[in-house]
Amino acid sequence: MQEKELKIILEKKQYIDLINTLSISYEAKIKYQENYYFDTLNYDYLKSKEMLRVRKTKEKTILTIKRNSSVKDGYFECEEIEKSFEKCVWNDKNLLRFIFDRDQTFIKNLDFVNLGCLKNLRTIFQTKDFKLEIDQSNFTKSQIHYELECETIDPEKLLDFLDNEGLLQKKQIIFQTESKFKRFLKYNIKNLNIF
Repeated sequence: MQEKELKIILEKKQYIDLINTLSISYEAKIKYQENYYFDTLNYDYLKSKEMLRVRKTKEKTILTIKRNSSVKDGYFECEEIEKSFEKCVWNDKNLLRFIFDRDQTFIKNLDFVNLGCLKNLRTIFQTKDFKLEIDQSNFTKSQIHYELECETIDPEKLLDFLDNEGLLQKKQIIFQTESKFKRFLKYNIKNLNIF
């Protein structure tokens, strides 16, 4: 599946104001996510410019591989392959075994290391035309980022919506230029010169 998503950087105040303003007209759904990134011992996924993530929520566990990523003016495109699993209790040692035992499409062997975890608090608002996902991402205790994400094939229509509704002024929008994964690597994996 091809993912197309606009990502906008938010300051903490913008993040709070956006959630408060949208909560007046739309129902907020809150999801706490733990995103665990994996690679082989030789960093084969990173060398191939791919990302292997396991996202754990209260409801389910999702294995995702992203590849062929590109970004222009905050508009991210990539090929995304996902496999969802029922809720499971796991740790580093049994997670990939759990997935491997159920589906061997993506994981051919168990020669993997856990690169770490990104904790994310996602507040979701469904408008008539858009599903707005507003994130607080905790990369480290001191590196907390805020952003708005929205899957869309028409980013200009989304920007007009945000501006017309008084949510974010078009001229003041700062687009995200790096994926969460790339920022995770920058803050958590030192001396990694694969890119």
